[in-house]
Amino acid sequence: MVNTVAPEALMIGSFTTALFKEGAPVLIGLFFMSIGAQIQLRTALPSLEKGVVILRTRW
Repeated sequence: MVNTVAPEALMIGSFTTALFKEGAPVLIGLFFMSIGAQIQLRTALPSLEKGVVILRTRW
């Protein structure tokens, strides 16, 4: 919906643009990376929260 109304709004970085424009390959890559690194969701949550705060600050 955001992409329809304001397509430039999601173009804030290569990863974010790929995630919202192309979607599946990026998510599959993240899945394989987390499986390979044996990262559990509980353990990754603080890093994800920090990444969201940094992304909002940059945007």
